[in-house]
Amino acid sequence: MAEVKRKSRNPLGKPTLYHKGTDEVVYKLCLLNAINDQIADVLGIHIKTLELWMRKHPSLAEAMKRGKAYADANVAKALYHRAIGYSHKETKVFCQNGEIITQEVIKHYPPDTGAAFIWLKNRAGWRDDSNIAIKDERMPREQIEQVRNHLRAQFTDRPADSDVRGKIIDVQASPGTGSVPSLPGKVS
Repeated sequence: MAEVKRKSRNPLGKPTLYHKGTDEVVYKLCLLNAINDQIADVLGIHIKTLELWMRKHPSLAEAMKRGKAYADANVAKALYHRAIGYSHKETKVFCQNGEIITQEVIKHYPPDTGAAFIWLKNRAGWRDDSNIAIKDERMPREQIEQVRNHLRAQFTDRPADSDVRGKIIDVQASPGTGSVPSLPGKVS
């Protein structure tokens, strides 16, 4: 049997779709904030193939790195300006008595606290602590019973015209104060 010589550099599969223009396409996709899965979809390849190409072709990996770094830098710059506030020139167009008039003005944007928070969170290590412990500051049940007993004893000695005589009093302390609230209808 005679051996068949293969002419392709890739003897076990179809020819590669990679070419030098792929680097530029990947760079531009990275500028558009495309992630690796999306880049692979646009190129018509599997994500594993893209990862293989990045290892085999350093220029492709460098194009991806440059594109992502440039896009990230532009977003960081815009976020920074939004956080501190900024101004820019703007041309306003007016119609006065049927005549079009243009006027250059300076438009001011105040600082945005949301952008400042995001900037500080990402750049200065601030954290968004949403794990807030809820502390139950109600009086313990035993202490409530003591207050009830004390009040019952105090009101049983009052004259019959007392509007609270004979009523069951449910007392709950104000959170964190440890004091007993005043009774309804009574001035403390």
